[in-house]
Amino acid sequence: MKLIFFLLLLTFFAAVTNSELFAADRSASVTVINKSKIKLWLSSYELKKGAWETYPPVSIHPWSKGQWKSKSDSILTGTEGGTTYESVHGNFGFYWYVPYYGANLYNSSCPEKYECSCSGGDGSNAEVTFTVRKI
Repeated sequence: MKLIFFLLLLTFFAAVTNSELFAADRSASVTVINKSKIKLWLSSYELKKGAWETYPPVSIHPWSKGQWKSKSDSILTGTEGGTTYESVHGNFGFYWYVPYYGANLYNSSCPEKYECSCSGGDGSNAEVTFTVRKI
């Protein structure tokens, strides 16, 4: 009986791929809306936790948006990362943390005379929007 159970278990694990077995429990879909006249150029991007599902775009044009997504890549973990975009007026930074336990955290930074607001971002599979505009 134990041998049959063991063989069935091996068959199950052989049939299920690693990505199906350990599907992302947490994810962050990040959108940056650029409501300004300046172009944003990606200068750095990093994940401290998780894996990229969609990478950040190389640039975000004026009056357009950029989107990317990260997800957890192992059991009982979340996703955490950040991007920095350069512009003629300085750097814009965007940070997200969607933990397995606890509250989601978001942060942004922008040069003088610009503001970066944040909306959304609740839940296990968070959708957060950062909006950039000139003050």
